[in-house]
Amino acid sequence: MGLKFTLEEIIKLALKIEESGYIFYQKYSEIAKSEEVKKVFDLLASEEKKHYEEYQNLLSRIPKHKMAEKLYLGNDEFYLKVLARESIFSDNKSTETYMNSIKNDREALELALNYEFDTIEFFNTLKKSVPLKEKSFVNTIILKERQHYKIIKQMLINMG
Repeated sequence: MGLKFTLEEIIKLALKIEESGYIFYQKYSEIAKSEEVKKVFDLLASEEKKHYEEYQNLLSRIPKHKMAEKLYLGNDEFYLKVLARESIFSDNKSTETYMNSIKNDREALELALNYEFDTIEFFNTLKKSVPLKEKSFVNTIILKERQHYKIIKQMLINMG
């Protein structure tokens, strides 16, 4: 039997993903060695903050009866991975410990690339669960996350 979530739980996890992305990008931009990496992480932090606000808005637009429906989304392992990753950024001490374990800008970019990939996968699954009129909104977020992925991937390519 797979995990079941309410739509409200899924959107709240989406909020947590955006918040965690913001925290990671913002904090790493403060310690980045390269000015170019710092600028990119500042940009990505700003984007994640906007996404958070957009998902807050979505949460208020979906009717209560829809929010309470239990949904089976499949791929339990993926959701457990996302939940575990989000717990890293649950408090400042965990975040500081995690940030201190990153050795260099390349490692931070690789981590960010994986983070964006997982985020895209999560939102693709979320899109299947939201009401039809909200699917275009989620598609827009997915496109933005793909742009983040491309930016990070290009930086890694440029680093050689």
